[in-house]
This record gives sequence, C-alpha cells and structure tokens, in this order.
Amino acid sequence: MRHRLVNLAWIFYEKFSLIGLSIGSFMVFALLLGPEQFGLGVLAVTLVEAIGIIYCSIIEDPLVRRTKCSKSLYASVFCFGGLLALGSATMLVAGSLLFGASELFIGLVALAGVKLVATVLSRPFVADLRRKRNFKSLANRTLAGKLIGTTAGILAAFWGAGAWAVVLQAVMMETVSLILLLYWHHDLVSSKADIHRFGLIFRAGLPLGVKMFSRGMLVRAITLVLGMVSDATTVGYFAFANRLVDLPRLALSDGLLSYALPAIAKRANQGPDVGRFVSSISLSTTTLLAPLFLGTMVLGGDLIHLLFDAKWQSAIPPFQYLCLLAALRCLVLYVPATLIALGKARWGMEADLLLLLGALLITWLYGSEWGAMAAVAAMALQLSGDLLIKLYQLHKLFSPRWQPVLRDYGFVALAAVLMMASIELLRVPQFLPLPEVLMAIATGAAVYFLGLFTLRPGWARGLINSIKQG
Repeated sequence: MRHRLVNLAWIFYEKFSLIGLSIGSFMVFALLLGPEQFGLGVLAVTLVEAIGIIYCSIIEDPLVRRTKCSKSLYASVFCFGGLLALGSATMLVAGSLLFGASELFIGLVALAGVKLVATVLSRPFVADLRRKRNFKSLANRTLAGKLIGTTAGILAAFWGAGAWAVVLQAVMMETVSLILLLYWHHDLVSSKADIHRFGLIFRAGLPLGVKMFSRGMLVRAITLVLGMVSDATTVGYFAFANRLVDLPRLALSDGLLSYALPAIAKRANQGPDVGRFVSSISLSTTTLLAPLFLGTMVLGGDLIHLLFDAKWQSAIPPFQYLCLLAALRCLVLYVPATLIALGKARWGMEADLLLLLGALLITWLYGSEWGAMAAVAAMALQLSGDLLIKLYQLHKLFSPRWQPVLRDYGFVALAAVLMMASIELLRVPQFLPLPEVLMAIATGAAVYFLGLFTLRPGWARGLINSIKQG
C-alpha cells in the first residue's frame, strides 16, 4: 500500500507541477499573443504532436507490455524510431511547402519537427522507467524539461517572438527531457541496433497506433478543417478553449494511465479479476475527476473573465461545453489500456476512423456558420459514438452486472447535479469577483461530498481499495 501511494505521489507530483507551469505559460501567451498568433503557434505544434502520438503509441506501450526487454531491443527502437521521426518531420516541412503555407508557418513546422524527433527518441527510456515503476525519475526529467521550456517560451513571448514562443516552449521541453534521460540512462541504448527487432515492436504496436491516429488527430484535424472554412481568429478561440480544458485533463488522465496500464497488464491472465479492477478504478476516477470539470463548466465565464482580458470572451461557450465533454470522458478512461493489456488493441479501429471522419464532416459543413462551436459539436459527436463503442467493448470482455454499475454512477451524477445547482444559486447575471468565485467553489465541493457520503457512504473505502489493488 505504501509503495503504491509513493508511486501515485510521484506521478501526480509530475502532472500537477506540469499543470502549474503550463497554466503560467498559457496565461502569458493568452495575454501577450492575440488569437491569430496563438492559434498559429498551437497549430504548428499540434501538427507534429499528431504524428508523435501515433509513434509513441506504436513504440512505447508494446515495450511496457513485454515480459522481457533486452538492451538490443531498446537500442533498435531508439535508432530506427529516431530515423523514422526525422523522416516524418522532413515530410511535414515538404508538405507545408507544397500546400503553399506562409514562410512563417513553414519555419514554425520545421522547428516543431525537433520536438517530434526528441519525443520518439525518449520512448525507450520512458518505457523502461514505466516497467520498473520508477516514477520519480519520470517526474524529475519531465518537470526539468517543462521548467526550462516554459522559461524559454515566456521570455520569447515578452521579447515579441509571437507564435515562435509557443513552438520554442514545446521544443525546449522535449529536448531537455531527452538530454536528461540520455545522461542518466545512456547505457540502455548502447547495444547494437537491429532493424528486425524494431520491426517486431512496430508491428505489435501498429493497431494501437491506428486507433490513436483517430483520437490523436481529432483535435488537430478539426483545428485544420476549421481554419479552412473560417478564419485564424476562430481557430484561436477554439484552440484557447480546448487548451484550457486539456491542460488539467491530460495531466490527470496521463498520470492515472501511467499507473493503471502496468497494473491492468499484471492482471491480464487473472480472468474476472481484471474486470473488477477496471470497474473499481473507473468508478473512483469518475467520482473524483468528473465534478472538477462540471464545476468548472458552471464557473467557466467567471474564470475566463478573471484570468484573461476581453479579447478571449468569445471562447467562453466553447470552453463550457468542452468541460462537459471532459467529464464524460472519465467514464471510459481505462478502456484503451484494458484492450492493450488483453491483446485486443485492434478492436474498434474501423469505428474510430469513421467517428473521426464524421467529426471532420460536421466541422466542414458548419464551421463557417457556427465558428468554434462547430468544432465543439464535432467533438461531441465523436465522443457520443466513442462512449457507446467502449461500453459495448466492456460488455463483450467482462459481461458486467450493469444494474449496480448504473446505480453507483447514478449516485455520483446526482451529487454532481446538486453541486452544480448550489454553485448556480450563488451566481448573478454579471461575472463574479474572485472572493465570490472561491466561495462558490468551496460551497460546491462541500455539497458534492456531502451528497456522496449520503448517497454512497462507502465511496471513500472503495477509493482506498482501488489504490490497494493497484
């Protein structure tokens, strides 16, 4: 129990430290850059991140799942994965030239390509640390990279670098993280590389990479299509709202998944125990995370009004709806990791791609009329289908008894509704000042936990059991 708590503490030390640094740099960028410059920088970074997500899924998760990993295997992934990333970054620059992008955007993409290469080169080290559950080293390298990257980005923004500041921050973060990993664990990739070993890992992870293509490309592709049918300012509003939600959501979910995937994989051959464990941690996660996003949804206008200036007020409605979608994503957070652990990563590949195409179609048809809300509607469509697919996959894998599951989630939902109602009662038509926002947050939290203890008296014990089982 103590060992698990220490692991969780290091994971969330990393993630919440990253949140603090990301929020700091995000606020500086939002205040110093306009929607157009901010959107341009985010677009360049997310373009390479879409490829990076795919490669990381293909390379890292199969390494974590393997029973044994040799240094030759790590070296093979390091060398040939790095070459693949370098080739992909070069192709992105060439593609930007062919499509007639501006010189500024081409330069931004070229710089962002360094981040892609560094990200892929880091995967063998990260996989090894995850296998050993050395979350302390993971936290330290990420935090050091983020600290240096954030400092560089903020200084560049103050010096008037515009969109370059956004890209520079991302590149510096990943490059510093890679340098630290090489300094600490360079012997891990010192063996002779073998392309056949790399091919073995690549083939094993390819189905997951295809699935992550649809998910990783969702926001990126929607942003690109929105820019094609509207203008840069609209893209800036959507990128602002989405980043404001995704900073905490990804930090929390990535931390939980880093801990959960090895724990689920450990139970892969234990039959029904896997289903019970996934059900337990899913309920605990939803109980703690969903109300954070739902409360933020109610106070979204007040928070943006307090933290940012008037030029971002048009981002309030997209931000509020994206908070609702983030809360719903908590319900099936661990399904992809469960499919990986059970060797079912191919499940749902075609459906994921169809949902992506449907989301892009919505953006294309209504982006010029609805603006940023068209992108939100597209993400809502994708999430609706994704929830149905994942629930079906859970049913097919474990055949759970849905009545107690629905009852437990119903109690959580009712407590969350009471929380939102209590916050709304404290609000007035105008934006709340900071003291009243803090009072609304405290009141909502008190109402939520009081509702939980009344409706589900054993929820705290269930959370502790979930940690013990990990």
